[in-house]
Amino acid sequence: STAPTLAPMTAYVDGDTWTADTAYAKTGSSVTTLTGVGTNGSRVILTLRTATPTTKQYLLSDGHSANYNSPQQGAYIGRNGSITLTAIRDGLLTGTFSFRSIRADLSDTVDVTSGQIQNVPLTP
Repeated sequence: STAPTLAPMTAYVDGDTWTADTAYAKTGSSVTTLTGVGTNGSRVILTLRTATPTTKQYLLSDGHSANYNSPQQGAYIGRNGSITLTAIRDGLLTGTFSFRSIRADLSDTVDVTSGQIQNVPLTP
């Protein structure tokens, strides 16, 4: 099954539906960061090591990053996964993401799967 696609960013976090109420993307100092903020204050933060993103797959093993932060669970750092931009039109980013993340103290992991990026505005 796929996560709902009406919101700007959606995913499953350990199997539970996660939805961003707001999402935005910014470029600066040779990186592009996409941030989705969920209802409960949780965030998915995707960072591409380029200020000029193109439609392609970005692997976390190549220095790109993905993080999941939750007020309830803490900060998780993506270890394995990818971010794929499938369209960049009129300053809007669309794509997919998935990653396994581990808590900073190494005590827990969170799987973020079936992530969708829907027309998130990119501001320089």
